[in-house]
Amino acid sequence: YNSAVHPQRLAQASALPVFGLQAGMIAGPMIQGAIVGDATDRDRMNIAWLFCGSCMLIGFLLFESAFGRIMNHAAFKSTKLTPTQVEIAMKTDAQPQEEFIDEMCALLRAMLTEGNEQYRGFRAWHGVAQQLISKVLDESFPFLPKQTPEDGSQAYYEALAAWVAKNGTEEHHAFWRERLPHIPLPGVDIDNAHGMLMGAFGAMDVHGGNVDVAQAGRTYTRTVSHSTTRRARGDSTESRPRADSVESQAQAV
Repeated sequence: YNSAVHPQRLAQASALPVFGLQAGMIAGPMIQGAIVGDATDRDRMNIAWLFCGSCMLIGFLLFESAFGRIMNHAAFKSTKLTPTQVEIAMKTDAQPQEEFIDEMCALLRAMLTEGNEQYRGFRAWHGVAQQLISKVLDESFPFLPKQTPEDGSQAYYEALAAWVAKNGTEEHHAFWRERLPHIPLPGVDIDNAHGMLMGAFGAMDVHGGNVDVAQAGRTYTRTVSHSTTRRARGDSTESRPRADSVESQAQAV
């Protein structure tokens, strides 16, 4: 627990309970001695035993409370993950997995419960509505292929890319391109393909019909950069190239 929660202050965290132990060993005998007195009064001896038992009970309850909080601490739960997974979770400000799942279940219940502020108006008592809601939930989370080290989990990430492309925002798409630039987002990276095609057009040698690859790359980079900038500032007038127009231009080339 100390290693997970206080990795930069491990020595202090480990020493703190020892300070409490030493303080108890110093103060305990003095308190007990004051209660017992000269050990000739039976009533004072009984009180000393009761006091000692009460301290043990309180200590036991404090131990149980402390260990309960340790077991429920997010950092302690994350020790079940690999170091890489813990690092990614911390960088992306992720909630503990169990807490997130519980929160999503509560949100779904709220969205389908009449009278709740999150209620979306769907009549969950209707059989057809229930079928459609089940269908939407089932199709929203497709079965992803298993990650296999043989192909570098290529099939898994390609299926995940399709899901991110369909449901993610531009911010999510940018995050994906930064982390996994070698795996395109289906239907989203059409601008990139269009930019590459236009780069080939711009770099074509009009005399011989040959394409200068270096010049095409530079033109492609400028095209994609300009397209990304317009999307980042929310330019609603930007026209997204259609797949059929790109295909017809490719045939022309």
